[in-house]
Amino acid sequence: MRKDHFSPPAKWTREFRQALKLSDAHFKVYAYLEGGLESHATGIYFVTLAAIGEMVNEERDGVARIMEDLERIGLILWDQNADVVYVPCVCTEQFRWSGAPKKDPSKDFRVVEARRHIASLPPSNLVELLLSRWPIFKPEEGAYQGASVAPCQGAYQGAYQAPTTTTCSSPRSRSPAPDPDRRPDDALGIHFPAQDEHGLDILEDEEGAK
Repeated sequence: MRKDHFSPPAKWTREFRQALKLSDAHFKVYAYLEGGLESHATGIYFVTLAAIGEMVNEERDGVARIMEDLERIGLILWDQNADVVYVPCVCTEQFRWSGAPKKDPSKDFRVVEARRHIASLPPSNLVELLLSRWPIFKPEEGAYQGASVAPCQGAYQGAYQAPTTTTCSSPRSRSPAPDPDRRPDDALGIHFPAQDEHGLDILEDEEGAK
C-alpha cells in the first residue's frame, strides 16, 4: 500500500481535466489509478477490476469500460490479461534526485524497492515498456522475467479475491509490444525530457546551466 503520493497542482489542467471531461466516474477511476492503495511510485502495478470497483463504488464492468476510455485518450495503459496498469506520468512525478555528484541514484533505496516491485509483477509488455523508458529500474540480475504468481491484492478485498476476467470483447492484451525502432514516449504520444547516463530526466534548468 502506498504511504505517500505527490500530486502536482498542474494536474488539474492536464490529466485530471482530461478525465473530468469524460465524466465524474472517469475522474474517480483515474485518480484511484494514480494514487490508490495498490498503486506504486513507478506508475505500474497489479490491480483487479474488482479492487478498483470496490474503492470507487462502481460496477466491475463499468470500471472496465472506463479504463478502456482512459487508455483511448492516453492517460493509462492497461494489460487486462495480466491485470497490470501503467500510468506513464506517475514515475516522473514521484522520482526526483538532487543531482549531487556524491549521490548514486542507482543506490537510492527507492530504486532498490522499485526493482523488487517490478520483479514481482506478472509477465506483461507494459513492464518492458517501462524498463525501456527507465532502465535504472532493470533488475540487477538481468532482464525482467515476470513473476509466476500474481501479487496479492490484500485482505481488505474479501470476496473480490476470486479470479476477475473482464467482459470486454477483446481477449488479447491491451498493451502493444514495444517497437525497438520507436521511442516509448513517441508510441504513447507523450514527450519526455532528455535523460542522463543513469537514465534520469534532465530538467530544463539543468540543461540551461550546461
